[in-house]
Amino acid sequence: MSRWTRGLEIATNIAVLAMCCLVGTLVIRSHFFPRNPLSSKGPTLGSQVNLPQAQWSGANQTIVLAINTECHFCSESAPFYQKLSKAALDKHDRVIAVLPQTISVAKEYLDAKQVAVDTVIQAPLNSVGVSATPTLILVDSMGRVTATWIGKLSENQQKDLLSQL
Repeated sequence: MSRWTRGLEIATNIAVLAMCCLVGTLVIRSHFFPRNPLSSKGPTLGSQVNLPQAQWSGANQTIVLAINTECHFCSESAPFYQKLSKAALDKHDRVIAVLPQTISVAKEYLDAKQVAVDTVIQAPLNSVGVSATPTLILVDSMGRVTATWIGKLSENQQKDLLSQL
């Protein structure tokens, strides 16, 4: 066998192995770790946020932080939430934190992260249309969703949110 043929055979075998690994990985990911079709969607714009404990009429806008104490993206976003809370307070807007954990655990978490909120509500996150954390929801004085942001926000997304206050 010529040197060129041998090299081509080795390259072909490597390519076949790489394709098998890729296909195997995709099959395993789709079978054992299916993507939630709602994971990239938040509450629908214009929909009413279902939080009976929330008082929407006391402020022009309310920011709902739908977070989870076990979410590392939520913890990593704490410095931004601190800035967001201060900006909302300056604009006389309100910040509500919604967590699935008990109120005492949620307050302890927010205190440790130094995130000031007006109200802490314990509720299943799917009750407010949230399927991924963190999700930030901007709500008007009638409790209607005007904007949402999902996941750890980029610098541009953070500026966008702050500009809407």
